[in-house]
Amino acid sequence: MKSITRFSAVFLFLVVFMFNSCSNEPIDPTLDPTAGNSNYYVKFKMDGVQKTYTNTEATFMNVGPMGTLSIVGIEGLNSMNLHVMDQAVTVIGEGTYPLQWTNVGCDFIEGSANYASDYQDFTTSAGNIVITEKNTSNKTVKGTFNFVGKNENMTQTRNFTEGDFFVRYE
Repeated sequence: MKSITRFSAVFLFLVVFMFNSCSNEPIDPTLDPTAGNSNYYVKFKMDGVQKTYTNTEATFMNVGPMGTLSIVGIEGLNSMNLHVMDQAVTVIGEGTYPLQWTNVGCDFIEGSANYASDYQDFTTSAGNIVITEKNTSNKTVKGTFNFVGKNENMTQTRNFTEGDFFVRYE
């Protein structure tokens, strides 16, 4: 009988310990200064109408001798996608990157429609992506962008102005 009582006490202790240790505590900002920061965004005006996407992702990568940056802002079925590939550097840094066919571009996806800075006739929109700040300690990148997007058939145009982003990258 004593063994059943001891087993019950140990079992009760383990259950209480498990439920207590499974609490979701916030990360200490001194350990991660970006913890709890919901201030990341991709903002822009599309044909004069302000859009702000706070669900963001960004990635810096090196592909061989080429540096790449990819930024995505998502809102429901819509997304703004920015990409920079520079064959002259292995790490993308602060600077101005003029839009260039397949290397530097922007795409806005609205449901099933895609408005891109690279056009089907192999030309590219005027515009650029500017990286104004790259913070390697906090892994954040900030900048601006603008472009004229055309749909795949090149029958519709959207003007993207006052583009602004502040995102955390991996």
